[in-house]
Amino acid sequence: MPATHEQIKEDILNNLSRDSRIDHAKIKVEVTDHTVVLSGEVKSYTAREAAETDSWSVKGVGAVENNLRVKFPVSYMQPSDTVVKANVERLVSWDPDLYLERIEVFVENGKVILEGAVGQYWKKFRVEELARGSGAVSEVVNKLVVDLTEKISDEKIGQDITFLLGRNPAVDVSKITVEIKNGNVALYGTVPGRTGYDIAENIVRYTQGVVSVKNKLTIASS
Repeated sequence: MPATHEQIKEDILNNLSRDSRIDHAKIKVEVTDHTVVLSGEVKSYTAREAAETDSWSVKGVGAVENNLRVKFPVSYMQPSDTVVKANVERLVSWDPDLYLERIEVFVENGKVILEGAVGQYWKKFRVEELARGSGAVSEVVNKLVVDLTEKISDEKIGQDITFLLGRNPAVDVSKITVEIKNGNVALYGTVPGRTGYDIAENIVRYTQGVVSVKNKLTIASS
């Protein structure tokens, strides 16, 4: 029997209350059509991501909309925007996959804005990952564009994605539709769980020639 919205909400709240990274009292959980909406405040980006992960781990969750805001504790001595900017730039310059990319970093009251271009789609998210983990960051806005070093036909991209999806036991390729236009990929269909959802998106993310991904997959309710 599928989990009810109230059961899903209760399970998520139980998860949050047991996660030492999170002050669950400041988080509101709403569930509609198996979509979870998180709102409220957390003290760090780590806590924000943890709350989303805890929500996805609950049976019956089909999507998570994370609207949590990062609000640093009053006692926290937040570094200046100049320091945060320098820290992110340093991490990017030290990364052997990114140091030659054309990346600009701007910081406004702890919000990091990434601009410029990278040569592969997956690098866009590698930069964002570094920014999120740099500390003292309340939000990351990723405006990086993908400027491919080598153009790949949509047909070849589709063949590669379908081949890799078909080899992975976590997804049923017959239940997934892949649409591609000028390197922009959209996924439609169903997967059995969050693992399959992530695997399908990562397969596309790391495929040569992809410039964007729109993941419209839904998780089958059980």
